[in-house]
Amino acid sequence: DITAKLHIVEFPLYLVLLYLLVMHYGAIGAAWAWLVRIVFDFGALWLIAVRQAQARAQSGGARDAT
Repeated sequence: DITAKLHIVEFPLYLVLLYLLVMHYGAIGAAWAWLVRIVFDFGALWLIAVRQAQARAQSGGARDAT
């Protein structure tokens, strides 16, 4: 659920970045846009995972039902 929401948010940003970089740098720009998207995606998912682990640890390890 959270991954899908993150991808919905980042997709339009990726498209704009992709367009700008491809217009200026061609295929290399497309590769850079993809790299930026992947790094952002990793960082955001990592932060989400850390926060969920902290919340789970504070609640005594109980899993969220949702």
